[in-house]
Amino acid sequence: MSIFSAIGDMFGSVGDSADKLFTSDEERLKFRNELYALETQVVAKFIELEKHKMDLQSQIASASMKLAAAESASDSPFTRNYRPAIIVSMFLLMCANYMGFLEKDLPAVFVTIFGTSFGVIGGGRSVEKVVSKVVGKGKVVSQAMGAIIKEKISK
Repeated sequence: MSIFSAIGDMFGSVGDSADKLFTSDEERLKFRNELYALETQVVAKFIELEKHKMDLQSQIASASMKLAAAESASDSPFTRNYRPAIIVSMFLLMCANYMGFLEKDLPAVFVTIFGTSFGVIGGGRSVEKVVSKVVGKGKVVSQAMGAIIKEKISK
């Protein structure tokens, strides 16, 4: 059920209930018209909010792409290596936990976070390396993926 049909059902049931309160057809129709106007305003506001949400998501995606490009183009060793450093730190912390060096055990969710982080970062780097070898040095991964997608579409 979409949000629009839910809004329509809600206003429809209010209108049906209100019909019992009015004695004349004129009052009933006037109330129905006001109710439909209110329903239209609610739907319009919802559409406006959804559009704003999509604009914000687009801005976030754009900012993420710019950040990734800036990180990969940086000459700073910290900027290039902070993700592997996080994975190594998490791994060492897990080792210390399993060897009994920590007073309190790490929560089980930590292992899940480590596995997910390792998979995403390791898998992402593997894909970047394969694409760069297939496409050639000096090309940005996003350009290579775009070329592959365009080639698949044109076939």
